[in-house]
Amino acid sequence: HPLVGDGVAIVLLYTTLATRSLTQHARQVQQPLDAHDLVRARQHVAWMVGRDTEHLDEGEITRATVESVAENSVDGVTAPLLFAFMGGPIGAMVYKAINTLDSTFGYKNERYLQFGWAAARLDDVANFIPARLTALMVPVAAKIIGLDGRQAWVMWQRDRQQHPSPNGGQTEAAMAGALNVRLGGENSYFGVPSCRPTMGDAQQDLCSRHIGEVIHLMWTTSALVASAAFAGWLILAR
Repeated sequence: HPLVGDGVAIVLLYTTLATRSLTQHARQVQQPLDAHDLVRARQHVAWMVGRDTEHLDEGEITRATVESVAENSVDGVTAPLLFAFMGGPIGAMVYKAINTLDSTFGYKNERYLQFGWAAARLDDVANFIPARLTALMVPVAAKIIGLDGRQAWVMWQRDRQQHPSPNGGQTEAAMAGALNVRLGGENSYFGVPSCRPTMGDAQQDLCSRHIGEVIHLMWTTSALVASAAFAGWLILAR
């Protein structure tokens, strides 16, 4: 029955979108930070990132959370939305399969370097347009919710290439500008330091407040991307 098909499609689409999950995980980091409970905040941020978290201070915990929300705004929200507009629930599920392969095998280490490169490159191709469309919406979203839209545009233009991934820096640079903070820098993985270029200017010290701001920015940006995709779909459908 067509209604059954619609119901299944809605359920499948729901499973591809991580907006609510991202919000919950980020709030679980923000709440103990607000209570000055760094131990619990470190435990929760470890669920979101792959870096070592045992010795992070408030600023570094916040940076890890903001970076995770910024990057996953594309992987977990806007990219599956765009693929859904193009190919329905099947399009969204195909994208999530590509993205999951990359997050599972697309590591530059001895075990996965030769095996995971194809998944990583395919994910780069799949995210190329969604990452840039999302980044273009960030300054608009920032302006709407009272953040620094102008700085989001300036930092996106200046720093979007300052990331190991060709797509990851797009939204991170724009959101760093919107929040007036600096992202990137030194992380530690299994005790081994890893440095990457920074994005944004440190006009403000990172603190728990920025987690709430980046969540709000993610939701507003996602709504703008969905609106643009719907408008494009209506034009093509005529």
